[in-house]
Amino acid sequence: MWQSATRSLLACLAGGVILSAQAQSISPLPETGLWEVESTTLINGQDMMAAIREAQQAMLAQLPEEQRAMMEAMLNEDGGKEFDCITDEDLANFNNPEALLNDIQRDMPGCTIELTEQGGNRLAFAGRCDGADDFTGDVEGEIVIVSAREMRHSFSGKGKLNTPTEELPPSMQGMSGDVETQHTEVARWVAADCR
Repeated sequence: MWQSATRSLLACLAGGVILSAQAQSISPLPETGLWEVESTTLINGQDMMAAIREAQQAMLAQLPEEQRAMMEAMLNEDGGKEFDCITDEDLANFNNPEALLNDIQRDMPGCTIELTEQGGNRLAFAGRCDGADDFTGDVEGEIVIVSAREMRHSFSGKGKLNTPTEELPPSMQGMSGDVETQHTEVARWVAADCR
């Protein structure tokens, strides 16, 4: 229940991170292949992923031992890491600003996003979300291609969280209403093969 709400909020806050970096002509181009993504999302200064992990551990503690072991194995299948894949097709979009905006809009339904700066190794964007994905407010961010094997993304938003309290992790249930969000990601290339 609260996991779907937090996923919706994360999608709203961080939508199109890798895809949006790929759709604009910038230099250097990232290499195709598998990328490991480290991310942090703070809402009103509180680490959202830490709150989700805490809630998961509390839920697991209530399960019988056999079920708990099975659920822990499923949750830790990827070692708690996030991965993304950049394909040759993704690279083909680098010279198309419309593709950039389309990718961001698709990943952030209910938000109107515009490029505010582009050039060299950096893209900046800003916009407004209307609450379709549980967030209403202003957003802005930037994507920096550090090298062909490293990208950095930062994103912030200020507005209202429209998620019902009971759908949030227990330690975050006081966060409906006015919120300030900060999301940062560092993506690093790890292999040419996405498998």
